[in-house]
Amino acid sequence: MSSHWEQASDLAEAFGVVLEGARVRRDMTLVELARALGVKASHLWALERGLVEPTLSMLIRLAMALGLSPLWLLEEMLAWRAASEATSGGKWENSRDARLRATGEAAVATLLACSPRELTIPSVVGQHLVNRLALAGLMVTAIPFPPYPPLSG
Repeated sequence: MSSHWEQASDLAEAFGVVLEGARVRRDMTLVELARALGVKASHLWALERGLVEPTLSMLIRLAMALGLSPLWLLEEMLAWRAASEATSGGKWENSRDARLRATGEAAVATLLACSPRELTIPSVVGQHLVNRLALAGLMVTAIPFPPYPPLSG
């Protein structure tokens, strides 16, 4: 069994991996992200290397600067840690497959349960989907809706 300090170090390392990946996927340099946050690039470097843990305030600021949900960052950090603990990596893949399968099933069930009129109202379909995902034990932090033309009728 690992000590409290080893677990904290594992979490800091996992957060760093997720943070660096999110930053790179957004084509941002450490300097650009640091400038956007008003912090030193060396602090972000230490976060990405797992040398320091982020405060709650920094976690929220990082998420906003990267256009992400703070909950997404935390979920990915925990998933990365779980994946790194799994000896074969199969545990994470099976968990992810199960979540994707449950999401697909919820989407299909939602579309089949909606009336033709409800299908023309994105917010209604979205609410039905959120409810079905919750029943499946999945959490939705945000549903991005593009602007839709007004309904005629």
